[in-house]
Amino acid sequence: MPEQFVKAISLWQPWASLMLLSTEYRKRFETRSWDTSHRGILLIHSVMRMPPGSLELARREPFKSALEDDPLWSIRRGHILGAVNLSRTYKIEGNKKLLLADGRHEESFGDWREGRFAWWCPDAVRFKTPFFCRGRQRFFDVPDRSVLLATEQWDECPEWWGNASGCPGCLCGSCVDYGG
Repeated sequence: MPEQFVKAISLWQPWASLMLLSTEYRKRFETRSWDTSHRGILLIHSVMRMPPGSLELARREPFKSALEDDPLWSIRRGHILGAVNLSRTYKIEGNKKLLLADGRHEESFGDWREGRFAWWCPDAVRFKTPFFCRGRQRFFDVPDRSVLLATEQWDECPEWWGNASGCPGCLCGSCVDYGG
């Protein structure tokens, strides 16, 4: 059987961890200068280096409150931390920005300038055991066997992984279902 791959994207910390929080502070939109046709599972990789000023930013609100539930965020670098379900994208135009930023913190966690794109990721799962992976710019492929070997959630949440539409009714306790 040919090897299969799962798409991944590298994010700077603390934004990588914010995508996978299980609180109301979770970042549900990834804002980018480019659009994508990719839909479904997208692994979240944390970049090995931290950008200048990220520790200072993490000490200010709303980052400070959001990251209280993830005390290890700053040392989780160079690893696949979990996955989101990228379900659609929006072009940021005029007042549409205000409609998309449904959470009171969402606007602080992204770059919402006109002409950019907001990727809607309503569902997320954080892996119990993040695994090391060399990241790249834009999307990159991770062999699905790496994910299978590194996490139990693949089997625990067949509904989530099977169709990437969320994990309603899942009892594994690891999934974050925000609907959408």
